[in-house]
Formats: sequence, structure tokens, C-alpha cells
Amino acid sequence: MQSNPVEKAKVPKPVQKLEDYTKVEDMYLEREEVDRLLKCYRSAYQSARMADLIEVMYLTGMRIGEAISLTGNDYHKEKALLDIHGTLDYSHGYDNAKKELPKTPSSYREIGLSNRAIEILDRVILENQLRFDDYSKDNFIFLGKTGKPIQVNTVASSLKYTNEKLGKNKINKDIHSHMFRHSHISLLAEMGVPIKAIMQRVGHKDESTTLKIYTHVTQKQKADIVDKLNNLGL
Repeated sequence: MQSNPVEKAKVPKPVQKLEDYTKVEDMYLEREEVDRLLKCYRSAYQSARMADLIEVMYLTGMRIGEAISLTGNDYHKEKALLDIHGTLDYSHGYDNAKKELPKTPSSYREIGLSNRAIEILDRVILENQLRFDDYSKDNFIFLGKTGKPIQVNTVASSLKYTNEKLGKNKINKDIHSHMFRHSHISLLAEMGVPIKAIMQRVGHKDESTTLKIYTHVTQKQKADIVDKLNNLGL
């Protein structure tokens, strides 16, 4: 009897991601937590631009690389739309950073903008025009003090510092820039937006993370319904 070579084959285990080890509620911020952070950022003039960047990420679900690579050409105010089709490449140094195409087709997308997102983008662009004489639509939108795009590591250190600055109101989560993307998914789930529409908006090819957050939020909403019914006093 011949042996079957398939019997000795070993099926590799799927690669584990950080999200697999993280509690779902620690993957995103509640709206109150986002408000707490933004209020702290906007309490100081020096951190106002960082607040703008973070709030736009929260309102759009963009990755940090997508947000800092936005240019005026990507913003279509008249249609309330934003083209998201690239990320910033630092491989040749910060001073030579340039926009590169996304790695996956799902990341290439067009999304609608809320009135608040439009308000922030308009103000940031106007401030850039006033600060830099040669500023044009070809330039990046979210610039630091040097006129270069805000750096990813600057955002990371800023989030950590600002959370510590909250003192006794500190958010007991490991806050990072990707959390605002997850928070946007949570926000849309609370609004009852279908999961496929959420995936398309945030450019998710793999639905695992989206589904994990979506399911958690909607289950929480179902529990809230029962609590509210119990409090009717009937």
C-alpha cells in the first residue's frame, strides 16, 4: 500500500496580528475619549495642528500615512469628496519624502466628507497659504513648523505625551494613530452603517478587524436597548 504524501504535510498556522491579542474595546476610542484628547490638544496653540490631523483621521478612517500624504489636489470641496490614493514614502529620508501609490487596490478610494472635516481642511489650507508664500494645491496639507509633512513618529510621541498630560483623566489604553481609524469604524457601526460600506470607506480588503469592531459595537448597542426598555418603568 502506497503512502499518501498529503498525510505528512503540515498546514502552517495563520500569522497572528496584534489585533488578535488585543481586547476589542482597547482597539478604538469611545467618542468621549476622543473629545477628551482633542480638548487637551486644542488647549494649546502649539498643538492645534496635531489636533486637526487627528480629528480628520477620526472623521474619515484614514491611515496616518494616507492623511499626511494628502495634497490640495486630493480635496474636492465642491463635491465634499476626498481622494485617498497614496501614502508617504520616507525611504529616501524625511526631506525627500514623496507620495507613493497604495499597496493594494482596496486602499485606492474616494470618500465623502462631513461638514466638520471640510471646515478643518479649509482652515488648515488657508493657514498654509498665509504662512508659506509659494503654497499651492500641489503641496501637502498637514505640514509641521518646518513646512514638511508631519512625521509619523512625531504623531506617536505626541499622542503619548498628551494622554499623560490628562493626568487623572488619562485614557487607560495604548493610544496610537491607527486607533483613530478603528474609532471611525466604531463610529460608523454605532450609526448603523452596513459593514460592506464601512470596509469600502476605510479601504479594508480583509474584513477581520472591521468585523471584530463592528460586531462588538453592535452587540453593545443591543444590550443598551434592553437596558433602556428596563428603565421605562412599565
